[in-house]
Amino acid sequence: ARYASIVGGAASDASLHIRTFLNFHPATAAAPNRVIAPDRIASAVLAVRHARAALAVQNESAEAAYRLSQAYSRMASVESLLTLQYATTLTQAKSRLAVFAANGWDESQVAYLVAKDLAAYHAQLNIDLFVEHSKMILDLMRRPQIAMMFNDPKAFENEFKGRQKQLEAVEKKLAEQRDQLDVDPNSPPFNRMARAEQLGLAGEALSIFQRTLMEHPEQLKIQDFAYAVNLMLKLGRAEEARTILMSPQFNPVTAIEPSMQPFFRRLHRDAAAACGDYQRAHDEITALLDFTRLGQAQTAQAGALAVATAAIALDPIAAPIISRGALVHLWYSMPMAQMEAVRGQRFELLAWQGMIALEQGDTRTAKRAIDEALEELPGDARPQGWEQLKLYKTLLDRAAASEH
Repeated sequence: ARYASIVGGAASDASLHIRTFLNFHPATAAAPNRVIAPDRIASAVLAVRHARAALAVQNESAEAAYRLSQAYSRMASVESLLTLQYATTLTQAKSRLAVFAANGWDESQVAYLVAKDLAAYHAQLNIDLFVEHSKMILDLMRRPQIAMMFNDPKAFENEFKGRQKQLEAVEKKLAEQRDQLDVDPNSPPFNRMARAEQLGLAGEALSIFQRTLMEHPEQLKIQDFAYAVNLMLKLGRAEEARTILMSPQFNPVTAIEPSMQPFFRRLHRDAAAACGDYQRAHDEITALLDFTRLGQAQTAQAGALAVATAAIALDPIAAPIISRGALVHLWYSMPMAQMEAVRGQRFELLAWQGMIALEQGDTRTAKRAIDEALEELPGDARPQGWEQLKLYKTLLDRAAASEH
């Protein structure tokens, strides 16, 4: 309850530091530090759970979506999942601002906080979206409701002028990037989208997809849909992504060509987890884990063969000295790297499964998944999310012991 009151108070008091995504987004931090004190870890999960329930009841509420985003910003979790959930809930808050205002409520303060966090999220990678949200911030700062959020008029003036100056500089950079976007309009949509995103114009990349979908849908291949949906998810537009994914063309996943099914299962998993459909996310994770078990069996056989052939490669009679290095590299390194890649995939899937179960309140499933995730790792492996899972494991082990 104490933690939830902090999340609630943040939305109405600008003097209270609102922790933005800039502190831990992978684009702005090489080594994000998401480990928090064990005694606060459970309260953060509960804050997310209650905020998610509130959004389910008030699905059109911008404030409910924003409070959920702030609960996620304080939660220790696997970075790939947390990034997705945070960006999605912020974007949901933005998309609901018009409804908020239509109901007779002043949306200025919520809109300002949402715009600030979205600008911070897009700052390093998506220059066109950063400019869009920076303009939104300045427009909102002209409203008296935002000036009232600052205790010191001088601080407000400095903030406004600083953002104006920053926007002017970034707009020049944006113009330079747009000048480089000289892609042939007749080239494949995939190429045009990829070029735009490479230049930091993710918003333009999605516009290319949407224009093509409206004007020339026959040009879009399954790879174009996969690229666009994945980009939507990265930008926090999971609700739009899910609308596409739930169409008969991509749902159920078995309707898709087999070579693309694993990738689309991941897209379905991501969209479902971001939108709070935990059951669908769990189902897709289970299917992906089954797929990795097959890969695990195949790479285990290749690994056993690699050990045997490496021994042969080091035999001076079986393999002349001039060829030993090449043989060891080809016969040993590649299968072992494949085995590590599969284990890494399983770690991430099980970590997601554990965190989603925690958000639901299913501690038994969470404990089993987190235990399995940590067991997938070699003794010296420390992938992103390992520290957080160890903390949750400690707390879940204590809870399980207290039941006996």
